[in-house]
Parts: sequence; structure tokens; C-alpha cells
Amino acid sequence: MIPGLDRIGNVGKSFLSKKMATCFCSEVADGLAINARSYPAEYVSLISRKYVPETYEHYSYFFNKWRHVSAKPAHYDETFKFNPRIILEKLWSGGKGTGTKAVQNVVWGSLKNPRTRGRVCIDACCIDGKTAPGAFYYKLGFRFTNPADNEICEKWLLSGGKRENAPFMVGNMFLPRENIEHCLKYGLSSNEIAQIKPELDFYKAAGLIQ
Repeated sequence: MIPGLDRIGNVGKSFLSKKMATCFCSEVADGLAINARSYPAEYVSLISRKYVPETYEHYSYFFNKWRHVSAKPAHYDETFKFNPRIILEKLWSGGKGTGTKAVQNVVWGSLKNPRTRGRVCIDACCIDGKTAPGAFYYKLGFRFTNPADNEICEKWLLSGGKRENAPFMVGNMFLPRENIEHCLKYGLSSNEIAQIKPELDFYKAAGLIQ
């Protein structure tokens, strides 16, 4: 059982190994998305849009001093909020493959939840002071909100993606809709993939997997 999820789908349960990973996750329903442009459209919703007229270069007196104010073109000031999503906060592996299975179960749980609809975010942080999980999550299909971090991980994957030379990467990550199938198939045998195919086809038809 993964704390924070009311129910894990039967498909996810059937592939749990005897050794278990420990993970803490929770469903988060709201919150302003300050860096909304860093997330795919399915993760955020526009809640307000205000027209801001053009301003010209000028000087303005405030805080007891004349200060230069640069010109700004007309634009829209937009405010976004996060859509409901599962946040995986911490994960401790219980042995080879258990971390991957735990993440896959979180993704299955999010797909089966009518509110979260496959959205999963991760705070990829260093827990033991020695290792960082960002590269592991990247290999599963998660992406950093910082594009430069994704470039580093992509170069690592192209060079072989070996654990011993994985980059020390931490930060906020999300699972793009187009990477969900890759995540759920990762590490599975051909027989196991055949077993989950009906579920994958169902969520593809529902538009939750690309």
C-alpha cells in the first residue's frame, strides 16, 4: 500500500515484488502555479487574464529617489493554478526494481483517479546526502521544470545512462502525458506488457495517454 493513495489499481498490484519500496505521496488539489509555463497544459488552468496597456520609458519618484522605468509592450497578465495531481514526496528503494514498481503504482493510481487523471509531480531531492534521484526519474519519463536540467539528463541517457555516472540532479519534476506509457512499461517483460495493454488502450482512448 502506498501512503497517500486510497486505492492502487489491480494491474499495478500484480507487479509488486515481494520486497517493497517505501514512498510518501499525496493528492494536491490546488495552489497557484507561479512557474506555470514550465509545465504542460494539462497540469495548469488559467484562472484570470488581465490586459496591461503599453508603458513608455520614463522616470518615476518613489522611495525618495527618481528611478528609471523601462518601456514595456502591451501584454496580458495571466494567473494560473495547478490542476489536481499526485505529488510523490519521498521514495526509499527496498531493493532492485522496487523503486520503479512503486513509481509505476503511483502513476496507475493517478490514472485511475478521476481528479488527477495521470498527473504526477515529484520533488526529486537528496535524502541521504550522497545521491540524487533526478536521473532515475528522468529515465522513467519524468522531466524537470528547468529545461537545462533536462538537457544534462538527455546527454547522460545518450551516453548510455549508466547508474555509476548519473548526474547529481535535484528539482521539481512532472510526468508528461506523452511519457506515461513509457513509464508504465519500463522494466517489464513482453508478457507483462501484454497484460497491461488493455488498460493502456483504455486510457489512450480516454485521452489520458498519448
